[in-house]
Amino acid sequence: AELEKKLKNHLRDSEKMLVDVTDQRSQLAKQNEELTEQNAELEKKLSQEKAVYEKKILEKMKKMTLVATEVSDKKNHLAKQKEELAKQKAELEEKLLEGKAEHEDRVLEEKKKMMER
Repeated sequence: AELEKKLKNHLRDSEKMLVDVTDQRSQLAKQNEELTEQNAELEKKLSQEKAVYEKKILEKMKKMTLVATEVSDKKNHLAKQKEELAKQKAELEEKLLEGKAEHEDRVLEEKKKMMER
């Protein structure tokens, strides 16, 4: 009778432990499911944020490319203007020298005429 009582108690304890383990297992399974869902949501959100960020980067890169092109175009335009101005300056200096030479020739010519008189 004593042994039977101990066996029943042991059996009851074992069944209780089995129920507890089963409950814990189902709770862990439920937590795992919830965490899996949370993880999926976070990954989706991360993916969306990444897409937005990549789009912004691409837009900035496009703007930078446009600005670089504009700067390059302006630089080329200014280089052409500088070249044109250098040509004009050279032409004006040449005309000035010719004018000076002609003026000096006239002055000399007049001096000659005055000396002859």
